[in-house]
Amino acid sequence: MSKQKTGKVYRIILAGSGRVAHHHVQAISYLEKEGRARLVAICGPDQVGAEALLQKHYKGKHKHVAYYPDLTAGLAQEEADLVALATPSGTHKDLGLEALAAGCHILVEKPLAMTYADGLDLAEAAAAAGKKLALGHKYRYLPCMADLASDLQAGKFGRVYYGSVILRWGHDQAYYDRAPWVGTRAADGGVILNQSVHAFDLLRWLMGLENQPLLETQGFAATQSHEMESEDLGLGVFHFAGDRYISYEGTTSSQPDRQQVELFICCEQADIRAGLIGKKAHFSIRSQGKDLRWSYLRRYLGRVIRQGGLKGLWALKNPHTAIYSDLLTAIEENRDPLASSSAGLSSLEMVEALCQVSGILATSPN
Repeated sequence: MSKQKTGKVYRIILAGSGRVAHHHVQAISYLEKEGRARLVAICGPDQVGAEALLQKHYKGKHKHVAYYPDLTAGLAQEEADLVALATPSGTHKDLGLEALAAGCHILVEKPLAMTYADGLDLAEAAAAAGKKLALGHKYRYLPCMADLASDLQAGKFGRVYYGSVILRWGHDQAYYDRAPWVGTRAADGGVILNQSVHAFDLLRWLMGLENQPLLETQGFAATQSHEMESEDLGLGVFHFAGDRYISYEGTTSSQPDRQQVELFICCEQADIRAGLIGKKAHFSIRSQGKDLRWSYLRRYLGRVIRQGGLKGLWALKNPHTAIYSDLLTAIEENRDPLASSSAGLSSLEMVEALCQVSGILATSPN
């Protein structure tokens, strides 16, 4: 992570203190040490959870962080430059609009919203306010992904034919029983929206399809093994302009102790694979009988060390550090973040198309 020498310290309000909020607080605390950011408040109904987060990451040195029961109260009392939304998906649109109205940039956890229309409203409001909107699409910030996307889109491996994703991200019933909104259509969604949106975003971006028309979608969805309103199985094929395709299998009915995601891209001159089984990751680029992954890793690690020194390697443990760093730099350079509103909308388009042909439609909480 490169330290920007603008002198600006960005004041951040975090809305939410659940599972993903841990990664946000860890990232912000790192950027505080870099002199780039300062967490001024956590907002949400769970004060105990908020205090536990702060204790874990600040070791008692968090007197500068206030607590408020909701974002409205936090915005009324604190001066902030950025609001991060780590709240249930169904709240993203309304809370995002509230933060923009208060003059803040926003970082929104995936998905951008529950529907494409709501996501578009939020994206257009950010543009009209002249504020940056970044998405928590953390797969884009994993090592080598930006370099690979650039090379694929420049035609280094010839024509890109198709991509596939298999996501077997098992959850037990307790996962869905932990809160009333989990697994509902209005506030959370099922495996297609909640678990698969990261993979949709990464594949479409790597393949250069983010701004290409989605021509046709075929698929199925079902609720097979859980008591929940939304689906726990999704199967689909997406047809894009240029005769390119993405195939998809996603489920939360698989074994929770062996969660797995596998991505594959078939090109004219290369086969690209990446995935995670449990905690073991793998990545390969086979082209003309050679595996090029080490050249990508050397390029990536060299850049990280040049920009942030050896301590920059520590930040690789948490992709949210890169998300925040990129967003702050995007604000300073007046450019789009790597995962901008376009990323959120393109993945939502795939989600909504599959939900439509499968006979299940996520509904807006409004």
